[in-house]
Amino acid sequence: MKNFVLYKNTKVAYKIIGNGETYCLFLHGWACTSSVWKNASEALKNNFTCICVDFPPFGESGELTSPWTLQDYTDCILEILKKCDVQSYHIVCHSFGCRVAINLCLQDTKVQKLVITGGAGIKNQNIKIKLSIHLFKIKKLLAKLHLYPSKKLESKGSKDYAVLSPVMKKTFSNVVNTDQKKLLKQIKNDTLLLWGKYDEQTPLKNAYTMKKYIKNSSLYVYTFGDHFAFLSFSKSFCNAIKIFLIEE
Repeated sequence: MKNFVLYKNTKVAYKIIGNGETYCLFLHGWACTSSVWKNASEALKNNFTCICVDFPPFGESGELTSPWTLQDYTDCILEILKKCDVQSYHIVCHSFGCRVAINLCLQDTKVQKLVITGGAGIKNQNIKIKLSIHLFKIKKLLAKLHLYPSKKLESKGSKDYAVLSPVMKKTFSNVVNTDQKKLLKQIKNDTLLLWGKYDEQTPLKNAYTMKKYIKNSSLYVYTFGDHFAFLSFSKSFCNAIKIFLIEE
């Protein structure tokens, strides 16, 4: 059964699984839904009360009526926690969910332990990427002057980005352009990093950066894992987070 809160005229859906004294908040990646946490929440439900959120506009949550920032996504989670009267909680997050989790760790003293798998938050811009962005901006300017075909310009961009509504394009831009690398040193929570060696969306080097910057952190790498290693190696992942979250 889904529950809802209303934030900025948008319905935000979440599911509660289990009835343990301690809460565990699950935050999914961009374009995914809370369903990715089915195995993990089932594995923890006897020890924790699990809150699995659908970030708008995904899953059973509503469409955005105006562009959101990363802080909006953070605030909508705080609204859910307030409604559920959560006094302390752990966080398990994947990809985009890590961006929100970083904010929560710095803004909410109720956060206890943190589990990150394939976490986003660090902008990776090598010379090739910077050059591509520069060329794209030039072509965009030429397209406005009708000196470059706009259709050809659109074909060069991300397919995920191309299909978004104007509101979601702005939201997507707000989110991915936020670099949280400098914030990692401020995280004091005990943190477990679980990463796929062949993660192309959030490269393994990001995991090592997080391990370096987050003081109380440890890293385990799935040798044959990718961005969704937590699903490919579900049993191992569930056992690892259960031990980590339960141990004193």
